[in-house]
Amino acid sequence: MRARIQVAGGTHGDLLALRDWLAGTPEFHDRVTFELPGAQPGEKGGLATVVLVSLGAGGTSPLAESVSAWLDRRDAEVTVLLTAPDGGTAELTRGRG
Repeated sequence: MRARIQVAGGTHGDLLALRDWLAGTPEFHDRVTFELPGAQPGEKGGLATVVLVSLGAGGTSPLAESVSAWLDRRDAEVTVLLTAPDGGTAELTRGRG
């Protein structure tokens, strides 16, 4: 079971920073990857727009808590969209905008 994470109102750097944050936590350090868009003929491929996180027994709650902690440390307002494996969604927005 994997959750999908998208960053809205931010930059690709924000997505990378969130991926690094999650990869640095004990719960998710070995369960974080990017969903890379497929390359069209003649293209090298696009930038990752989604982070995928394999969930453990705790489900999405530990993930939401970790994302919330990351958002608390942001200097600019950023919105994170979480999609659970069952299709449920949550939107978290924080920052010092």
